[in-house]
Parts: sequence; C-alpha cells; structure tokens
Amino acid sequence: MNKYLLVGALASGFLLLTGCASPAKVAQMNYEIAVDEMNEGYIELGKVVNDLDDDKANAAMKHFNKALKDFDSAIVYFAKAELPAS
Repeated sequence: MNKYLLVGALASGFLLLTGCASPAKVAQMNYEIAVDEMNEGYIELGKVVNDLDDDKANAAMKHFNKALKDFDSAIVYFAKAELPAS
C-alpha cells in the first residue's frame, strides 16, 4: 500500500509542477487516498481484535500502532483534499 501512496504523491506532485492537473483532480486523488488509508486502518483494527481474542498482546499492539498511523495518514490526505492550498 505504501508504494501506491508514494506513486500517488509523486504523480500529484509532478502534475502540480507541470500544471496539468486541476486543483479539483488533485483534491479528488487526495480524497481517494484518504479513503484507502482509512480502510487500511479499519483492517488493522480487525487484526487487533483477532489478536486479543488469541491472547497475543504484542501482535495486537503492533497492529494497533499501524492502525493509528493509517488513520493519521488518512487525516492528512483528507485535509489536503478539503483545505485550500496556500
């Protein structure tokens, strides 16, 4: 998933530099990345529940931390999509 984010970020940066992408298209792409990151976070939370059911505290903590990173990334991309560029 991270390589897709990198490719998306590079592509949006390139398009912005060349002026080929409208702000609406860039905002839509950022919104789609935010949705993907949010879904990844929910997947990780499901893994936390499964690990806690199996008494695997260390694995649950690892997945919980990954979920927090995914949610944080989703917030950043959502903000990029919704807030005006300065």
